[in-house]
Amino acid sequence: MEDLSESLLDALLLSLEQWLSLDLSLEFEIDDAVDTIRVHFFKGMWGCIATALSTAPRHTDLAYGATNCGLFYSNGNLLTNEIIGRLFILAWVGVIMTPFFFALNFFGMFSVDPLEEKVGLDISHHKGAAYDLTRPDKEDVDVLTEKRATVTDSWTTLP
Repeated sequence: MEDLSESLLDALLLSLEQWLSLDLSLEFEIDDAVDTIRVHFFKGMWGCIATALSTAPRHTDLAYGATNCGLFYSNGNLLTNEIIGRLFILAWVGVIMTPFFFALNFFGMFSVDPLEEKVGLDISHHKGAAYDLTRPDKEDVDVLTEKRATVTDSWTTLP
């Protein structure tokens, strides 16, 4: 970024991206408790696009000895490269991760049991709450404990 106006434009566009990514997450009911999709996917994509828009010629010359720069300064070659790169990454991750997601779903390991989620993963997996906040219902904990006692799968039992 060369000047304050580009920084302000970037901040404005990033705010718009933040709002749209939240809206999309809610619209598609994405269960992402720690916002990893919004932080890594959307922000990563925006970082590449912002670079392709506002990279100054002197920065690319200093870093790479090249004059290929952002769309605000040049013809958009860098933007085209970034879009192709993002599409390649999307395809690569999709091809690599889809079989794993199907396998996890097939073996029932893709998501946690609703009762386990209600009780809390700290209690069900680590035998205690991580924070001293409100506790789950005792009945739910007892049901989960009984359920766990009957499960013999090695991946669900704790050492």
